[in-house]
Amino acid sequence: MKAINLKTGKEVEFWVVSREAPQPAWIEREFYTGYMGWIDEKSLRYGLAYIRSTGSRLYIGDVFIYDGKTIDFMSNAKFSKKYEVIAQ
Repeated sequence: MKAINLKTGKEVEFWVVSREAPQPAWIEREFYTGYMGWIDEKSLRYGLAYIRSTGSRLYIGDVFIYDGKTIDFMSNAKFSKKYEVIAQ
């Protein structure tokens, strides 16, 4: 899925956290390398050291954004204010 940053005009890819939605290759890679994993039915961890509080906990509906170099994440409400979806 693709969106445009309303401030910069830059096109990005995004994935809404879901157990059912297809995962783009860049998300699959994060799961494969162990950098991301499900904690329970409604949340996942992002980061290698979640136990030591350096990782982040995300929930179904939160959004990962990939600009071709880095991965960022935010709530769906914040995403809706900063980005316009152009392709799903």
